[in-house]
Amino acid sequence: MDQMDLSAALDQFDRTLSNVTRLQELWQEYEKHIPTGISFGLDTPETDDIRRRFADTIRSLPAINGERLDVELMALDDISQNRFDAAELDFLDAKRSAEDSIYLPERELGKYRYQAIRARRKLIGNHIDNIVARVDNLLRLTCEIEGGRQFIEGTDGWSQLRGIVAELDRLLGPDTLSGTRLGDLNRHLYFAEVHDLRDVVEMDWPNVRAALIELAFDHEPLPVTVDDLGAILDSRPIGSVTSKLEWDRLDSESFERLVFDLLRSADGYENVEWLMKTNAPDRGRDLSATRVIVDQLSGTKRASVLVQCKHWLTRSIGVAEITTLLGEVELWLRPFVVVIVVTSGRFTQDAVQWRETREASGVTPSVEFWPESHLEHLLASRPTIREIYFG
Repeated sequence: MDQMDLSAALDQFDRTLSNVTRLQELWQEYEKHIPTGISFGLDTPETDDIRRRFADTIRSLPAINGERLDVELMALDDISQNRFDAAELDFLDAKRSAEDSIYLPERELGKYRYQAIRARRKLIGNHIDNIVARVDNLLRLTCEIEGGRQFIEGTDGWSQLRGIVAELDRLLGPDTLSGTRLGDLNRHLYFAEVHDLRDVVEMDWPNVRAALIELAFDHEPLPVTVDDLGAILDSRPIGSVTSKLEWDRLDSESFERLVFDLLRSADGYENVEWLMKTNAPDRGRDLSATRVIVDQLSGTKRASVLVQCKHWLTRSIGVAEITTLLGEVELWLRPFVVVIVVTSGRFTQDAVQWRETREASGVTPSVEFWPESHLEHLLASRPTIREIYFG
């Protein structure tokens, strides 16, 4: 199939889901006519028409990964006949089977709807990442003033923000993010006063952003290739255990996403943000987070953390790259207490000695190195993330 425009693709998904909604409404209408017991002669032109409309709409539904929905509404007389036959047999299983066959369309429609929504979420995942980054970057172009916040001079912030959120509404479709502050966000965009912008920055967007990230990271269950775990024990597996990973299977973007997932899954980190597009002129800022340190005696402390991802496979990171990064970090208005450099490769011996000397002097920001060996150690205890990226 030729590559389809995103808008056209969304249209196909949304038409499909609209047809599923119509089918569910037809089922609910038909269900009112189903007798509670055995009663013949209940079929009417009205119920026959509902069944025909149901069959016509079913034929409009596309397959999902090769599986097509193929169910029909049972005629009312057939329902009563099945119940009568089951009663004659007087077996519990026969009676249960008769009732299950009546309500099969309802169950199959629910299953199909679930699969269609999951497929749609896969489609929009990367685009949601892009929207999150664009809003994050735009909201940085604001400053506090008395009574609220405003965009810095020369920034058409409100107009751009409305445009991005309009894109978001189109992407979400049936995922309305109920229970979030999306409605509050749209209301504040409408009034667009300085106090509205403060609410957007401090309350609305952080809440909506967290829900969007959860939506974008709606991963499929991990594949399991055995039917019985006991059979593995019986086979008495042998061999050594290794945590070595094939880093060349990842590109720069998926490497950053891997680190993003690691931070989000770890206790002690919050407000994890993937802010900039891979390889963008981002002053070295790939990810940022807040590290939470809980001390039962002195209380909870929070530190701003910057994470620089380097997907380097053929050479090690040296002192020159680290000092260049620190120079770029100083350009950010937000003070970072910790800078973490994460690589799928290694650091030179000079870089390691430089870091140890810096730590001994107590200079801020503190610098941490996460080489491939450290990542492999972290992933060894996180099989879900490991499986997603390395299979």
